[in-house]
Amino acid sequence: MVIERVLKYIGFRWDDDTQELAITTFDDNLDITGNIILKKTYIFSTMIFMRRIIQRMWGRRKKS
Repeated sequence: MVIERVLKYIGFRWDDDTQELAITTFDDNLDITGNIILKKTYIFSTMIFMRRIIQRMWGRRKKS
């Protein structure tokens, strides 16, 4: 099963058969400017990394 989601300047594509996530970026004319393919292990590592960044951002106190 393939799941695709296209936003304004980026597209995501998940393929269950190959267990890969493809991330594609577009410019204003919807021409492809970049493409990256992540395997399942790298997706997991990226999720952990992003979670740590988010926890750090929300855990900080605002400077007055």
